[in-house]
Amino acid sequence: MLEEKQKTGTVVITKILGHRHGEEPLSKEADFISMTHDQLLKPHQKAVTEAGLCLGISLEGDEKLFDGAILWEDQKTVVVVRLVEEDVLE
Repeated sequence: MLEEKQKTGTVVITKILGHRHGEEPLSKEADFISMTHDQLLKPHQKAVTEAGLCLGISLEGDEKLFDGAILWEDQKTVVVVRLVEEDVLE
């Protein structure tokens, strides 16, 4: 199904579906979207997962992105936000 989404264009994300806690195993294959702290603060943005799925993120209300947020899933794949480690002294 991921291949089908890649062919049809951008997947629009309007809400967070759940939360992956740490490295807990998933029943589906994880496709990650790596984001910086600054990117997590933006409720409206475009992004691409490691597998190449294009996302248009436009969260409703006061919902905010976070490390481990599950943004999309189908029968085989779950898209999960991964916080990129940054040097805090820069």
